[in-house]
Amino acid sequence: MDTSLKLEADKAELARAILSIESDDVLEKVKSRLYGLLNIKKKQMIMDADKDAALHRLAGIWKNDSEIENISECIKQGRKSNTTRHIVSFDE
Repeated sequence: MDTSLKLEADKAELARAILSIESDDVLEKVKSRLYGLLNIKKKQMIMDADKDAALHRLAGIWKNDSEIENISECIKQGRKSNTTRHIVSFDE
């Protein structure tokens, strides 16, 4: 929670600093830098979305494979609740 408050305070301070710029040249440089940073973030978000879409397409790759269903059933049958654990006392 302290981190989010700190970030909000930093954003407010940055906004005040940008608003106090009087030189048009400096303001244009700041704007171009900010737009550049925002564009980089936007491209990164698009790349992340593309990765998610690719993984989603690959997730169904075994959907029609009958052997996968057999493997899944074997795993389910092999699960035994607390019967495979052999608890040994440290006192022995």
